[in-house]
Amino acid sequence: MGRLAWLPADSESRSPDWDPEGTVLITGGTGGLGIELARHLATTGTRHLLLVSRSGPAAHGADELADELRSLGAEPTIAACDTADPDALAGLLAGIPAEHPLTAVVHLAGILDDGVVTTLTPERLTPVLRPKVDAAWYLHEATKDSGLAAFIMFSSVSGTLGAAGTANYAAANAFLDGLVQHRAALGLPGQSLQWGHWDVHSSSMIGNLSPALVQRMRVNGMAPVTVEEGMEFFEAARGCADPVLMAVSLITGPRLPQAEIPPMFRGLVRQSRRAATNATSTSATPATFAQKLLELPEGERVGHLVDLVRGEAALILGYASALDIEPRRDFYELGLDSLTSIELRNRLTVATGLQLPATVVFDTKTPADLGARLRGEFAAQPGLAGSASEAGLLLAGPEPDSLERMFLDAMDHGRFPEVRLMLRALTGLRQTFENTAELEELPLATTLAEGPAEPRIICVSTPTANGGVHEYARFAAPFRGERHISAVPLVGFAAGERLPNTVTTAVRTIAESALRASDGNRFILAGHSSGGTYAYAAAGLLEATWGIRPEAVVLLDSVSIRHDDKEQIDYDRLMHRNFLGDEESPVRITNSRLSGMGRWMNLLSQLDVAHTTAPVLVVRATKETSGMEAIAAAASEDEKSDAFPSAQVRIVDADHFSMMGDEAPQTAQIVKDWLATLGQA
Repeated sequence: MGRLAWLPADSESRSPDWDPEGTVLITGGTGGLGIELARHLATTGTRHLLLVSRSGPAAHGADELADELRSLGAEPTIAACDTADPDALAGLLAGIPAEHPLTAVVHLAGILDDGVVTTLTPERLTPVLRPKVDAAWYLHEATKDSGLAAFIMFSSVSGTLGAAGTANYAAANAFLDGLVQHRAALGLPGQSLQWGHWDVHSSSMIGNLSPALVQRMRVNGMAPVTVEEGMEFFEAARGCADPVLMAVSLITGPRLPQAEIPPMFRGLVRQSRRAATNATSTSATPATFAQKLLELPEGERVGHLVDLVRGEAALILGYASALDIEPRRDFYELGLDSLTSIELRNRLTVATGLQLPATVVFDTKTPADLGARLRGEFAAQPGLAGSASEAGLLLAGPEPDSLERMFLDAMDHGRFPEVRLMLRALTGLRQTFENTAELEELPLATTLAEGPAEPRIICVSTPTANGGVHEYARFAAPFRGERHISAVPLVGFAAGERLPNTVTTAVRTIAESALRASDGNRFILAGHSSGGTYAYAAAGLLEATWGIRPEAVVLLDSVSIRHDDKEQIDYDRLMHRNFLGDEESPVRITNSRLSGMGRWMNLLSQLDVAHTTAPVLVVRATKETSGMEAIAAAASEDEKSDAFPSAQVRIVDADHFSMMGDEAPQTAQIVKDWLATLGQA
């Protein structure tokens, strides 16, 4: 395996100076990093800046940026161009005046769309690869005979070190690293700067890093790169002839005991030789782990597995110690989301040798429950009663003849009428209730964030088989330490629960669950998609029936009440995208979940709402989602919502699903800003 090394003091250097009369082209020039680089170059004497992005002069703050750069002595041009389109790029370059020829290219453009490898369809690869890979190649082709002084790629450490859930982005950056090596072989200037994570919150890519991921980077020794550090690194690299350099901010001092120095970084530190006991403990195999489990008294085995779960969760989430992971605390409350739950499953699979389903973390809810589940899986191994077995349980996916598998296959083949018939039949087999008094207990809310600000936000789960409180984990993360966020599940989605037999019963159940979750405090009701529709209906019922008005209602891309055929939504295609086009579901699609979805989605068609007088926010997604193209296209121009007439409308640069996933921090910030206008900050 390769090793990183410090740049030698006597490494080959070159002049960092560029022709002061030449033009410097910056792609992604109106984004967070592009703006900071443009300011830096203007401050250090670069006069002619060509800032390029897809939005160009229409980008937010573009006019103000141009005025600022002029005040620094530069002559900026902000242009709209898709640099991944060779014809458009040729037109852009042809417009550069001869008296200020192109001198340098700095390629910053890029986007994120994180997900585990099995979810990376062509539709999710292309948007990430195109602005990085295609644009870089066409820039190379178009300028290779132009006598450039510099051709600089802003790459990422993910291309070398890897990062959970970023396979597409890592591949794109690895291409940039390879491209500059190719240019070097041709005798052309080229440099790829592999950056760590930036401390630039105005960048959409940086804003999408989850707090858990950032903290995990810190545990592994990487601090955020500040703008000041980044510009110093940039200048140092300009004077260096090496084609590929890594620019990261490293944390000095003692490291956490459970965070071993990754092999790639071992050339950067002096490390004493590990004692034999440490070497043994870190080289355990699944077979030796099982053997150690056998050697423990029966009463200690579950505790040993719970400690394993706590230790792995602490590493993933960036906790200082496994002791900080409370065994009985919900995984959502600890900070896990759908992506980090998969990472925890993967680490436990490596440690134990068990082939665990992707849903195992959220199926078990707490570290204590997961440890008990692992004990049960080991008990089912044929060799655990006597000798360690290397055979794993084949539990990773749905059984071939299960209803889950048949449902997913039917969706995949577009057999939507058959799917509806299947759900209707399943729903008809379930027991129902007419009044909440018939329930042994109302659905319990799960706390996702805690903080002193009031009112608290209570989220309503969407009525889909892969929905649930986990949907709001990433949305809630930016509120941690600021405001209490919880989510209530819908009744009937768990085994043994009954389903509401009328839409009024369904809405009343949500309303009563929300009141219980409020614990006597002021509250806001929120929901994504049809979960928002039910949240709005519950708000109206609370106000009309009991005179209890929520402080506000927040609807996250909820665009409809009844979901009928008159709307501009293809619900079949939307559901196909929901189940088959995104990241792997963190919950198992059980028979109860399938039939629960059938009932709750059917009840929407019968929904009559009492409109609340509480302030209402609708956050609309502007990126196209399969089945919602017309809705997304109109989102940026709609100032009102037809379904929710009193609502204020805000837009988020995301699609219907990513606004609660990778772009959830943006969604949360929009909600925070809106609450501030109500005096609820």
